[in-house]
Amino acid sequence: MESFIASLLERLLATSMQTALLAAMVWLLCRAIPRLSPATQCWLWWLVALQVLAGLFVDPVRLPWLPQAPAAVAITSPADLTLLGAGDLTTLPTVAARSLPLWQIAILLMWLGGLVVMVRSSLRDWRRSTALLASSTPCADAGMLRAVLRAAERRGLRSAPRIHMSREVDSPFIAGCLRPVLVLPAQSSLSANELDMAVDHELEHLRRADMLLGWVPVMARHCFFFHPLVHLAVRDYGIAREAACDAAVVDAGHRSRQEYGHLLVRLGTADHGAGLAAASQTFHALRRRLTLLQQAKFLPRAGSIAVLLLVLAGVLPLRLVASVSKPNAPNVVAIATIDTAIKAPLAIVPEPGVPPGEVKSTRPTRQLRAEAIRVAASAVAPGPVAQGSQAQREPPPASSSADLAQMEAQLAKLRLVYSDRHPDVIALLEKIKAERKAQGMDQPRAADKSGGDDLQGARERLQELRMRYTDKHPEVIAQKQRIEELERQQIPGDR
Repeated sequence: MESFIASLLERLLATSMQTALLAAMVWLLCRAIPRLSPATQCWLWWLVALQVLAGLFVDPVRLPWLPQAPAAVAITSPADLTLLGAGDLTTLPTVAARSLPLWQIAILLMWLGGLVVMVRSSLRDWRRSTALLASSTPCADAGMLRAVLRAAERRGLRSAPRIHMSREVDSPFIAGCLRPVLVLPAQSSLSANELDMAVDHELEHLRRADMLLGWVPVMARHCFFFHPLVHLAVRDYGIAREAACDAAVVDAGHRSRQEYGHLLVRLGTADHGAGLAAASQTFHALRRRLTLLQQAKFLPRAGSIAVLLLVLAGVLPLRLVASVSKPNAPNVVAIATIDTAIKAPLAIVPEPGVPPGEVKSTRPTRQLRAEAIRVAASAVAPGPVAQGSQAQREPPPASSSADLAQMEAQLAKLRLVYSDRHPDVIALLEKIKAERKAQGMDQPRAADKSGGDDLQGARERLQELRMRYTDKHPEVIAQKQRIEELERQQIPGDR
């Protein structure tokens, strides 16, 4: 759950930054190229809204354009960890499991609260529209039905929408998405020509599928209610969408731009309205629509497509990441930083044969730390270490003529990573014992601190065991008895 919340907040931040850049680019294109058609501007702002949703729900494309990450460390065997200067891994500090900071939780709660407010506002508008539609009555005027049917055929629609009449509206509007309904005013002061232009405008919305495509800007504004440029994109999308329908009605029907402009002014200055009137409720929106209505020549189709493709390239969510160098030698696992693998939070799992209640410390064992390094290495590049525990449990190769001192040094390196019960350590101890026996040695030449062969090493080993287990643990009890035996051996009178 914590990883999901952290990923969500990271996507909100990254998408906000990319949306700001894309919205600024679209705004500059619309201002720098005044000959862009309203339909092209509508698609540009719709792509901005689409980028908002893509950044939130689609996995980003990672671009390794940032400076290269720190030099990787090549690890060919567990004993090579001592070359990193890490020392005894059991003495490293333990990192607790990661939890979300309070400020991130506060941001998440504020975002959820704002999302709830936006959804409630949309539900309130939906109830109002539903109530308005419920109060309307099906149209029974045969002449009106034939006129709407002919208008739908002119617009290229497969079928005409259902027609209702309402006394609460002043101009026609479309209600519903899957089963649209054209609501006409029962008593209107519009002339027959003006009503015909208003109906054509609403039918153009159906031809363009604006009722379905409009959900993308609506969802973008809900999810990024805090982003001012998202509100700008949604507002300009609505203005460009209405202007595109205006231009289509004027061009297709060869109507007078002046008459259509008078209709916009008349409906735009009304106290309330829906459809064509509601689209121009602000002076800024009405002025923009009138300005776009006066344009007769627009950018050629090829130029508009080029602009759309330029903006479309910025819709995919992008993330800049650091480049990672590839390992030179084969069968070598590259780990960016060994510190990340060592300090990663681990779940403490008791060793075989250890009762669960005996583990009193949250410090990971050396074997678990080595397993964390193996997992971190396998996440970077698959290799022998990532193929399973079998590759890691293979005993280190040792020649029959190897020097005893080299084997003891190798044993010391393995004990920095594994416990004495690890198969690698046990196998190497058997080889050392066999070599000692072959050379006629009764005692090891080099005392190790974890085997308890001298008093100081036995006491250090006892301290290590107490860091993980209670005093009732079998290994702790056995180590205490070993220390007592070594202490008696150092007293001449007890021999």
